[in-house]
Amino acid sequence: MNNRNTYLFSHCLFRTATMANCKASQTALLFIVIVAFLKPCEPQNCAEQDLAALQDFKAAITEDPTGALQSWVGENCCEWNGILCNESNGRVISIAPDADPGNASVFMRGTISKSIGKLSFLQKFILFGWKHIRGRIPFSVRKLKTLTHFTLDNNKISGLIPASIGGLLQLKSLSLSNNLIAGHIPRSICNLRNLRTLYLDGNRLRGLIPHCIGDLKELAVLQLKRNMISGSIPDSIGGLENVSTLDISQNFLTGSVPSSVGNLSRLSEFVVSKNLLNGSIPSSLGFLRYSLSKLSLDRNLLTGEIPESFENLTTMNYLDLSHNGLTGNIPRFSKSSSLTYLILSNNLLSGMLPQFLGSLPSLRVVQLSFNNFTGLIPEFDRSAKFDSVVLSNNKLTGGVPDLFAELVYLEHLDLSNNELNAGVPQNPALYNLVSLNLSRNSLSGPLPNFTSIGLNSLDLSYNNLIFGSIPVWITDSSFLINLRLAGCGISISLNDWEPAAPKLYMSIDLSNNSITGDAGRLFKNMTKLKSLNFARNQLSGSIPLSIENLKSLEDLDLSYNELNGTIPEEMAQLKNLRRLNLSYNHLCGQIPDEKPLNSFPVSSFDHNDCLCGHPLPSCQSTERKNISSRYQNIHPHG
Repeated sequence: MNNRNTYLFSHCLFRTATMANCKASQTALLFIVIVAFLKPCEPQNCAEQDLAALQDFKAAITEDPTGALQSWVGENCCEWNGILCNESNGRVISIAPDADPGNASVFMRGTISKSIGKLSFLQKFILFGWKHIRGRIPFSVRKLKTLTHFTLDNNKISGLIPASIGGLLQLKSLSLSNNLIAGHIPRSICNLRNLRTLYLDGNRLRGLIPHCIGDLKELAVLQLKRNMISGSIPDSIGGLENVSTLDISQNFLTGSVPSSVGNLSRLSEFVVSKNLLNGSIPSSLGFLRYSLSKLSLDRNLLTGEIPESFENLTTMNYLDLSHNGLTGNIPRFSKSSSLTYLILSNNLLSGMLPQFLGSLPSLRVVQLSFNNFTGLIPEFDRSAKFDSVVLSNNKLTGGVPDLFAELVYLEHLDLSNNELNAGVPQNPALYNLVSLNLSRNSLSGPLPNFTSIGLNSLDLSYNNLIFGSIPVWITDSSFLINLRLAGCGISISLNDWEPAAPKLYMSIDLSNNSITGDAGRLFKNMTKLKSLNFARNQLSGSIPLSIENLKSLEDLDLSYNELNGTIPEEMAQLKNLRRLNLSYNHLCGQIPDEKPLNSFPVSSFDHNDCLCGHPLPSCQSTERKNISSRYQNIHPHG
């Protein structure tokens, strides 16, 4: 028994019991009669025209493996799953069959019947997450004058947004996200003055954002991301006085960010990343000091400096201006006590890193890589709670600050590709460190023992660190996945190296060292390895047959070693191999004529002793050449 029937049944019992005792009071009897008139004991059946329309809707669904419409039988559609009726007249006011969008096995296949337009009392039509509802939005939708919520997210709806949708003046929510809808955003959509949420993201919409968009004064959420919308952001967008979320990222928008955005006093999230916007960032964005919490202008063509007015953004939590052409210094964010993410990488910013970054109480992620910052890395405040610090590819000098050794919350530290030339702090307490990259600097001195249990990525390549052997704490690491120690003065035999968890490794780079031996024993266990670089070492012997165990391998570089023998046929089992370099060894014999080996260029095999076969000259011509050479050596005068 559904909730509505339970209520009516209970009400009938109550009314019957009351009538049994009503002789003492005529007033009570009158009350019972009135209630009985207003609340009939039997539930109201749905209207005949609504029943017919829903039956047509069900008939247009060709597959319903989860049984969402299984209950759609009989004549009382008000009891069907996902159907809600008006209790007074039995007319259908809501269609919302249950779905589980995160479950790939939950789907419904078919189209939306045009008969939907006959449900003249319909207020909510929600087909969210059924994945395989196809076809166009029926033009008959224009008849649904009482519709307030229209949701078709996460399906395969195609065609255009009908211009007649602008006639649904009661509409409060229009959500068509993640479909295949094409064409332009119809100008008539600006007639929907009651609209509060508009989700058109994840489609194939083209053309311009309508200039009348600012007429939607009640709009709180506007989502247009992941389309192919072009043109400029209309200045009228500053008229969306109630908007809190504005996301028009991942389109082809050009022109500048309109200063009118600074008028949106309730704007909390402004996301326009991955477009073609140019010009400077309007200083008016700094007026949103009490509302703006997320600002993403990344991956555009913006120039100029970061406005000083940004110092006033006291509620800012997430700021991403990366991948632009911004210049100048980082403005003071000392008032931004809520700032958690500061992402300014891949710009042309310069100057010294500001000291105040370490005193921002909420700051967790600092990404300033690929800029022109100079000078020393500041000794940040001891109270700093950084999770991630990425300062790579700048011109920073000095050493790694001693305070970094005390950042107990730090998980990711990347100082690579700078000009650091001092030492590394000893006895670090980086217990939560997951990835560490100090490569391509001039760091020297003893390397401390990084005792983080969860360290899975380590790159110390190309410094002035001379290890001799691979440090024990690295070899004994149980969670290491990516290891890069290129050019670290390592002089070991691979026969003696026994990492604690070889099955976890996905990437190893030990190139440019003095490593000897062969890797046959290692290859037996490194089944997840995707990238292996042992180039420019002193490996000898033949390529181990156990290399066939590296089924996941995509990148292999064994160049500039002392390898001999033939290329084993087993290497043809490496079906995922995308890059191969065996050059500058002493290999001989035929290159196996199988994919992927026969798909690599000459540079993958050249400068060996006597390799032959595609892509090198054929083995027959090579043999004739060798015979001729030997004959010339025996009979030098012919």
